[in-house]
Amino acid sequence: MIAGQMRVLDSDPERRRRVRRTTLVLACVALAFYIGFIVMSVMRSSRQGGGAADTTAAASR
Repeated sequence: MIAGQMRVLDSDPERRRRVRRTTLVLACVALAFYIGFIVMSVMRSSRQGGGAADTTAAASR
């Protein structure tokens, strides 16, 4: 592209809105995965009933 055309594309307000909206959507998806993994980790650790001592005691039975 010609340098003058690049300046026109960069200043296009509709394009900037689309890029900003896409960025927000992808950030929300990433945040949902992050929170989901944290919740899964907490649920898994609470379901097992505690730390390493519980798992070794159960394994020795």
